[in-house]
Amino acid sequence: MNFTSLRRRLVIATTALLFVAGCDRDDPTGGTVSDSMTLDQASTRVEEIVREAQAALPPGIELTSRFEGSMPCDDPDDGGPKGRVFAERQYQVVYPAGWPVDQALPTVRQYWEQRGYKVIKDHQPGGDRLLSVENPADGFRIGIEIYARDSGRTDIFLVGSCPCVWEHGSPPA
Repeated sequence: MNFTSLRRRLVIATTALLFVAGCDRDDPTGGTVSDSMTLDQASTRVEEIVREAQAALPPGIELTSRFEGSMPCDDPDDGGPKGRVFAERQYQVVYPAGWPVDQALPTVRQYWEQRGYKVIKDHQPGGDRLLSVENPADGFRIGIEIYARDSGRTDIFLVGSCPCVWEHGSPPA
């Protein structure tokens, strides 16, 4: 092995070690804490998955924002540390008269399943229906909620969220 090859291997090994050391920190509970995407990055991705769901629905709809924000992951279900947050976006689907409301849930279910999302909740009591799926590759979730109102109107909502992230991409010092 020549000097240049050895030097190249040392640089690669050192870079990898520094990367790993910079990404994981000791957790006071005994584990390690990894960096994450930032809350802004996660919010952008949540918006993307909501817009993908919108595009999968039959044409003619608009989305009206109901909630955009973040909340603390006080009781994270991923086994990770507290102190992280998650982004959520909720939109009402506004559709014209005659729009195929009954196709909304099966259409997005098929769309998400074809893209590898896994169903995490499928609740369909009576006229109300809720379907929530998760991308197993990154933990992002998207759901559709359909409510049959007494007035005969059906309200539809798209709700997207991200897994727990550090607001600025890394745990507080």
